[in-house]
Amino acid sequence: MELRLPRGEKSIGHGDGRAGLAQDERRAESRTRTQFEQPCSGEIDPVIPRRYLQIAMRSASELEYHLLYAQDVGLLNESSYREFTSNVTEVKRMLASLIKKLNAES
Repeated sequence: MELRLPRGEKSIGHGDGRAGLAQDERRAESRTRTQFEQPCSGEIDPVIPRRYLQIAMRSASELEYHLLYAQDVGLLNESSYREFTSNVTEVKRMLASLIKKLNAES
C-alpha cells in the first residue's frame, strides 16, 4: 500500500512545519509493509509471523491517526481522507484475518 497526496491537495514543505508529519506517515506506511513482508521470507518459527503481523497492525493504526491529523490540519480534504482510511482499514482487516487464522492453527 502506498499513499500519495492527490493533485489539488496542499503540499507539505519544509517551511510550513508539517514536514515531520509527512515523514511520520511515510515511516508508518513503510513499517506496515515491511512487517507484513518479513514473515514471508524463508522458513522461520511459526510464532514470529504473528509478532510481525501484530506490529504491522499497530503501524497501520498509527497511520490512521496520522491521516486523521492531516485532515484536521487541512492537509487532506474529506474525500482523500476517506479514500486513504478505507485502504488502511482494508489492510487492517486482512491482517486481522491472517492473525486469527494463525492463532487458530497453533
